[in-house]
Parts: sequence; structure tokens; C-alpha cells
Amino acid sequence: MQQVIQRSFFLLMLLVCPAQADDADSLFALRSHGYGFMSNLISYFDPYEKYPAPKYRTAYQSALQRLRELSPNDQVRAVAENLRELTAELEKQSLDEIQRSYPQWMNPILEQHAQLDRLATGQLAKSIEQPPGAIRKLQHLSLLNSQVLLLYQTRAVQLYAMHVDFSEDSFDLLDAQIMQAFKELRSERELWREPLGKLMRDYEFVRPQIRDGSRRSAAGGVGFYLGRVVRQLNELQE
Repeated sequence: MQQVIQRSFFLLMLLVCPAQADDADSLFALRSHGYGFMSNLISYFDPYEKYPAPKYRTAYQSALQRLRELSPNDQVRAVAENLRELTAELEKQSLDEIQRSYPQWMNPILEQHAQLDRLATGQLAKSIEQPPGAIRKLQHLSLLNSQVLLLYQTRAVQLYAMHVDFSEDSFDLLDAQIMQAFKELRSERELWREPLGKLMRDYEFVRPQIRDGSRRSAAGGVGFYLGRVVRQLNELQE
């Protein structure tokens, strides 16, 4: 069962994002697909996995294509192109070579993803069109869960998520924001109360495993639940 979970959970990160009605929604979709790309890439090229699941590759390649399509300007487009080139070079290497020099291959991609995320965040701050308050909070909650997942993954393979505070308190800080956001959103929208309650329980179920990032045997379960949380949070925006 654990193997089945590990080989399927990141397909949930082929993110369901809202139709891009304005710049703010497009930028949220860009960030979401950025995290989906990075999570699937790390999973496919996991140095502890001898036989990576092809589904991860399909997922990260799909997300990478969406990053290029959603890039709002030349600067972001250039970073998305850098990600494409770095990924193409990575794919040329043998799995043994990648696993021997894992940080050398993955850290530049993490750095470019961090740059893309910063640019998207900065562009969002300039956006005239902003989603309604509750939708904005829902998007923020989705991204927080994506950040926790990436933080968990990078710790498990001894990398550094360049744009997530990598300190002893990093999970606690993100966790506090996630729990607060769940509580606020459940009180703001009656229609969301039940589905958000279920997603909050999913998140709470894997909190102990996330906190103990050394438990690699739990990686599939963490990814399965957090992937589902992100996907269904995005579905609520439709």
C-alpha cells in the first residue's frame, strides 16, 4: 500500500487552478504550478529511489510547460526558460550520476524556482485586479501547503528550499499560518466549512510526519495528503 501511495501522490499536484480571469489569478496559477513542478521533479529524481515512477516525470513536464505559458513578462519567461534548460540537462544524465552529485544538479533548479516565485510574488503586489478577500486567503492557504510539502521534501533529500526559511522553526511558522488560515476561512464561508474541515483533518494527520522530516518511510503519505489538500483547495476557487 505504501508503495502505491508513493507512486501516485504527486499526480494530485497536477494542480487544478482557477480559470485565469485576471492577472492575480494567473500569477497564483504560476506559483502553484511552480511548486508542483519542483515537488514532482524532486520526487522523480529522488536519490533514494532506484526505480522512479514515470508518472512523476509526466507531472513535472506538464507543470513546466504551464510555467512557460503563464509567464507574464520577459523576466519571468527567462527564468522559466532557465528551468527548462536546467531540467533538459538533468534529464540527459544517468540516474547514477544524478544520485552521486544530487545537490550539484538540483540546487540550481531550486534557485531558479525560488527566483520565479519571488518574481511572481512581486508582480502580484503590483496587480490592479485582486481576487476577493476569501479567495485570496484560499490561494494563500494553498501556497502555504505547497511550501510545507517542498520544505519536507528538501529536508528528506538533504537539499535546501531556497525561498522557504530553512531553520529549526520553519515548519512551526508555516504550520501556525496554515492552521490559522483554515480556522478563519471556515468561519468566513459557510459553504466551505465542511470541505475545509476535512482538508484541515488531512493536514493534521500528517503534521507529526512533517515535523519529523527524517522519517522517509512516511514520505509517500505526506505527499498524498498534502497533494490532495492543495488540489482540493484550488478546486474550491472555481
